[in-house]
Amino acid sequence: MASAAKKAKFSSFKAKSDEQINEIASQAAAIEFPWDKVSPVYFTDWLDVFSKAYGTSKQLVFMSILPTVSSLLGLSKLKATTTYQENLSLFSLCISPPSGGKNQCFAFGCKAPIAKVEKNGASCILDKFTEVGLRQHLIQNNGVALTINEEMEDTMRQINTDREGGTLCRLFDGDSIYINSGINSARVAIEKTSVSVSGFMQVR
Repeated sequence: MASAAKKAKFSSFKAKSDEQINEIASQAAAIEFPWDKVSPVYFTDWLDVFSKAYGTSKQLVFMSILPTVSSLLGLSKLKATTTYQENLSLFSLCISPPSGGKNQCFAFGCKAPIAKVEKNGASCILDKFTEVGLRQHLIQNNGVALTINEEMEDTMRQINTDREGGTLCRLFDGDSIYINSGINSARVAIEKTSVSVSGFMQVR
């Protein structure tokens, strides 16, 4: 009886949780994106045609392009004021409906543009990572990394389970990190970093 009561309580909690998530997603979807403030009309019009041709939305394509551009700019800085420069690391998460076009967004907004500028077979893209793997990746790519995944749920769960959040918070600010090679205990320093994290999830 106790086990049945627990199952019923869990089912009720899950139903309420799912209802709240769907409500939040619906409210977010109703918010109009201020295109006139973020891009010129010719680009918005082109993006609209392009996204419809591939069965997705311009909002999702745009949110695939942004972290890609951020990573390609690498260690550049955005001059916010005459005395302050902001690191270009960008963390974003897009929630889309099933069959919203996540794969197309990843393919044409991120993977294809990155492939055009990759050199010597190296890529700044990571779909999954461990802290050690991310640090090694940063050494090999001059401090630049782009973690993007069209199915971000597993990656988010991994970040939470492996407690990688602290490392990502440091990298968001472009902090330097230090790595001991483990072979001869040599310390490798990465003085500047630029890490963007982005991906897509669907409401369940």
